[in-house]
Amino acid sequence: MTRRWRHGVLCLGLLAGTSMGCGDILGEEGEDDALFSVEGALVSAESLDDTRREKLRVALHWEHWPEATAECMKTITTLKDYNKCLRLSPSSAYSRQGVDVKVSGRFPNTFDLPVRKLPEPGLLNGDEGMKFGLAYVLAYVDGNGNRKLDPVSLTATSSPDEVIGHQEGYTHDALVYHYVVYREGTLHPFYNAMFPQCPEPPQGYSLVSYRYKEDPALPPGHTWFDGCDVNSGRVKMDLFIELDGRFRGYVCEHNTSALRTQVRAATAPPPASTSETYCRPFSAGTQELALYVNPHPERYCVSANTQVYTLRDPWDGAWDDRATPPAWWPCATSTTP
Repeated sequence: MTRRWRHGVLCLGLLAGTSMGCGDILGEEGEDDALFSVEGALVSAESLDDTRREKLRVALHWEHWPEATAECMKTITTLKDYNKCLRLSPSSAYSRQGVDVKVSGRFPNTFDLPVRKLPEPGLLNGDEGMKFGLAYVLAYVDGNGNRKLDPVSLTATSSPDEVIGHQEGYTHDALVYHYVVYREGTLHPFYNAMFPQCPEPPQGYSLVSYRYKEDPALPPGHTWFDGCDVNSGRVKMDLFIELDGRFRGYVCEHNTSALRTQVRAATAPPPASTSETYCRPFSAGTQELALYVNPHPERYCVSANTQVYTLRDPWDGAWDDRATPPAWWPCATSTTP
């Protein structure tokens, strides 16, 4: 069985700081007992220069879903339902916020992130008696030294901070996917919509982990679901450092790639040659190519400013021009759904 569709997750966070000279990562919190603690290895695929190393911070990055989308998620059963729910709300309705915590460890070997505060109300979905929150662990370079991850507008041409790390499970070929969740009161239906194959989490913070196994009878990349674990208290999870810019969108306001502007290719060609363009599959699991166009390559938030030109309506099937693509269409065509 091939891997089931991934949860499309938008991220936000709790932030922390670092002093590399003595090996401690320092924050602003007191020494109350931890409500939840994440520990693991800081794994660097590339060498960090001294400037980045001295300003590196660790973050628990939260996401707040628009209530209309969260309400819709209560009844989803398919990927198509999920995508419809995402599109009920504009990208401006997705918000982000950061809260400093104290972190300790010795880079680049280990980190220990104890969470001693309850999430602020603006981070959670739901009402009194039924609240739910979702987050990821990130690493970023605090360029302006203010101990917070500063969001930038979608039209900004630079950012003071640079996200360079993400918890394990961010790639499509990963075998374990982690999600930090928070529950308060009655279990929010949003949890069941996002994690239908997982046990019910306890009150407070938990780590939800989806596990997959490779199928030796199939080519590499084919996996099958191997269960879901929910753990609380002290949990383990590694953090991977990448310097290729793949995580830069996490500093961008209202950035969700699921809501990129989609254009029917037959209606109009992309903007002039100043745009950056490339062809790639519209979604995982399909060979059908879409044309990705960034008409503003000078802007920092690349993903949020990218438009997707397609020959077929992938959401509702309202149109299909694959048999007669426009003359300017640069990508290979396929009739495979």
